[in-house]
Amino acid sequence: MEYKDNFDYFLEEKQINTYQLVKEIVNQEEHRVFYFKDLESRFLYVNDAFVSKFNLKNRDEVIGKTDYELFTHCPEHAKLAYRDEQEIIATGKAIDILEYEGIRDGIERVVRTHKYPLYDHQHRICGTFGISEDISMDLQIIQEERKKRNRNGTANS
Repeated sequence: MEYKDNFDYFLEEKQINTYQLVKEIVNQEEHRVFYFKDLESRFLYVNDAFVSKFNLKNRDEVIGKTDYELFTHCPEHAKLAYRDEQEIIATGKAIDILEYEGIRDGIERVVRTHKYPLYDHQHRICGTFGISEDISMDLQIIQEERKKRNRNGTANS
């Protein structure tokens, strides 16, 4: 059998249910936040990790809202998120950024976010989707390691 390096062929040949595939990816991730937004940057869907991260009761507290309504404690984050999403909608180009989400639980929260255009069946952009991972603890560990190396380097001088 000849193998083709073509994702569409693979999905069709193996009769992969793309809806189920996306649903599994989005909902199995415990540490990554997935969200989908419309053209006005209003939330259409968020995964369980999103609900948990922001101590919400359920998705209904988010659906239909913007970042401005959700991140009232950090309006600058909301402004940047909106700007980035509108740029994606205008250009069709994905972005990869670090976002500052303010202080939560006494820790400055920084997330690495990948944002993509969301297309309808006619290949028109109908919104955006994003995947965010909190890297705050990673950054804190890196800073502590640097301090330790600097102290050790100073002590060895």
